Amino acid sequence: MPKYDANTGRADLNRSANNLVKVTMNLTEQDIKSLETIYELANARSKAHAVGIALRLTGYIFEHLSKEEGANLLFRKPDGKVERILIPELVSRRSGHQE
Repeated sequence: MPKYDANTGRADLNRSANNLVKVTMNLTEQDIKSLETIYELANARSKAHAVGIALRLTGYIFEHLSKEEGANLLFRKPDGKVERILIPELVSRRSGHQE
């Protein structure tokens, strides 16, 4: 588990000479299924690339939804119906319940 920098509140990550951070993690079966879906549909060149895609996309969504009060993530289907996508981690953050 990374140590946290008290000044920035961010993880103090060990970076390599080329500014990469090696991460080791355990994945559930659902995580693996999601990774394989991203790998396949995004034509990722490797599983690590697929993880990077997922992190960038998630970061973009979290950043934009957290900036704008009342912003929503919507999915428009081909028939014109719109679904609102709720992200539990953002819902709890917006309501002031951070873990």
